[in-house]
Amino acid sequence: MAAYVARRIVLIALVLLAVSMLVFAITTLLPANVAYLILGPFAPPEQVRALELKLGLTDPVWQQYLRWAGRFLSGDLGLIGRAHGDEREAARAAGHLVHGDVNVSHGAELAESGAEFVFGGLEGQVADV
Repeated sequence: MAAYVARRIVLIALVLLAVSMLVFAITTLLPANVAYLILGPFAPPEQVRALELKLGLTDPVWQQYLRWAGRFLSGDLGLIGRAHGDEREAARAAGHLVHGDVNVSHGAELAESGAEFVFGGLEGQVADV
C-alpha cells in the first residue's frame, strides 16, 4: 500500500509539473503584452520597455518559467500587494487588484487548479478503496 501511495504522489507531482509547463506555455503564446495590460494601452513605449525589463519579460521563456516555478515553490503566488506607487495605481486602474491589494495571478490560479486536481484525485482514490 505504501508503494502504491508513493507511486501516486510521484505521478501527481509529474502531472502538476506538466500542467504548469503547459499553462505557462499557453500564457506566453497569448497576444497580450503584460506590460501594456499593467500600464494601459496608451503607455509610452519607454515606460512599457522599462516594465518589460523589470518583470523579466525579455528573457527566454525557459528562464521565465524557471524563475516563476522557483518563486511559486517558495510560496510567492504572484501577489501584487508589494507594488508601490505608480505600479499599484496602474494595476488598480487596469482591474488587476482583487480584494483590496491581492491579485489572483496565474500562480494562484494554478495552485487552485492543482489543489482541485490533487484533492479530487485523492477523493476518487479513496472512493475506489
